[in-house]
Amino acid sequence: MTKTAFAELVGVSPSYVSQLTRDSPPWPGRELAVRIGVITNGYVTPNDLAGYPPRDEARSPGD
Repeated sequence: MTKTAFAELVGVSPSYVSQLTRDSPPWPGRELAVRIGVITNGYVTPNDLAGYPPRDEARSPGD
């Protein structure tokens, strides 16, 4: 899927999608984060958008 097609599906501009893929993306807000999760069938989660590591890569406190 192109960036433009994805942007149209979630209701943002292609340039905003580009911003979301950078190292320090803007927080998209709850409604947009949910739309992205739904459109990607859960592949992209709010934690992904916030920069948290996947659960299996996260370390426990004290590791």
